[in-house]
Amino acid sequence: MSASVASSPKGVRFVPEVTLGHLLQVLSVAGAVVGLWVNLDKRLTALELHRSFAMDEQRELKRTLTGLAETQAALARSVDRLTGTMDERARGARSP
Repeated sequence: MSASVASSPKGVRFVPEVTLGHLLQVLSVAGAVVGLWVNLDKRLTALELHRSFAMDEQRELKRTLTGLAETQAALARSVDRLTGTMDERARGARSP
């Protein structure tokens, strides 16, 4: 080792030289952090798109259900009118 080794009172030695291994380790940690951030960003974007799509689907389903309810009400009114008309005709046929 070099002569510039400093010693602490507890016996832990510190070597103040930076090697290629140290630099590669720092770069790999930085790359891992960037990779995790990019993946998390993609997942969040996908979740936001999924939530947006689900909300659009829910709105469309509500519109469809409203339309079905309106159609059912119109059909019920039509059946009531036809039933009334058929009853009137049946009474008219029996009366003479």
